Amino acid sequence: EGQRGVHVVDVGDPRAPERVAFHMTVSPRALALAGPHLYVADGVGGLKVFDVSDPDELELVAAVPTLDAHDVEVRWPYAYVADGPGGLVVVDVSVPVKPRVVGGLDLEGGGRGAIDLDVLFQYSRPTVDRKGRPSDERTPARRLVAGCDEEAGPILVDATEPTHLE
Repeated sequence: EGQRGVHVVDVGDPRAPERVAFHMTVSPRALALAGPHLYVADGVGGLKVFDVSDPDELELVAAVPTLDAHDVEVRWPYAYVADGPGGLVVVDVSVPVKPRVVGGLDLEGGGRGAIDLDVLFQYSRPTVDRKGRPSDERTPARRLVAGCDEEAGPILVDATEPTHLE
């Protein structure tokens, strides 16, 4: 049809897939499914949240304005958005129908800015003393966001505290 948006396709019979629902959006670029909610990085349309508990009745339940959402990943209770010139945006989605921005980081790369991301968990690990010997101390576990800024290249952000990104 040439329409941009979110299509729900029933592939119960792989030889005859059937579109069962559609919701028009601005410029869908990435999707993340978390429970009964689908998160869509929708370009200048921002971050969209859909209830997909009934796939035949796709329902938009919330939207968060952003500059140019390129990618989204959900690690409960946060959605991490690569927001082009807006950098990295962290959205609290603990109540999916009332998402709220809780943090962000301007990547200062210029151009289109943050275009891709992946959220990682780094387990604590043993440290070494000044002589290079293993010690009984451990580093803290961390949540990291690996991203790509179109101008600056790869970035790594400590997102352990989403309201204070480093």
